Amino acid sequence: MKCEGAGYVTKLLCSDCEGIGVQRQVLTEEIDLPSGLKHGQKIKVLQMGHAADVYTSQPGDLLLTIHIKPHEVFTRVNQLDIKTEVELTLAEAILGTEVTISTVHGPLNITVRPGTSSGD
Repeated sequence: MKCEGAGYVTKLLCSDCEGIGVQRQVLTEEIDLPSGLKHGQKIKVLQMGHAADVYTSQPGDLLLTIHIKPHEVFTRVNQLDIKTEVELTLAEAILGTEVTISTVHGPLNITVRPGTSSGD
């Protein structure tokens, strides 16, 4: 390997990295994400990126782009609110009923008052 300003020459090259000092690998890491992220928003994860100089510098920051998949039950209203819809028959809306809805915390029974209008 050439000196390239490092101040030394390596005679035996590592068989894993072939002397460049970096080895490609898959890394799985859990990252806490704040609530209210938007699709396309970027998040900086400190010291999880590449180092500028593999021999002397600290790792750089990793920049993540958030991609939010649509959910089959919930729809995002704004940054912090979600909604779900339940279809009722005309008789259920006029007379009232009890229905079970899905929430992010599990199923919830709610009472639909008699005379409920469409969209309520």
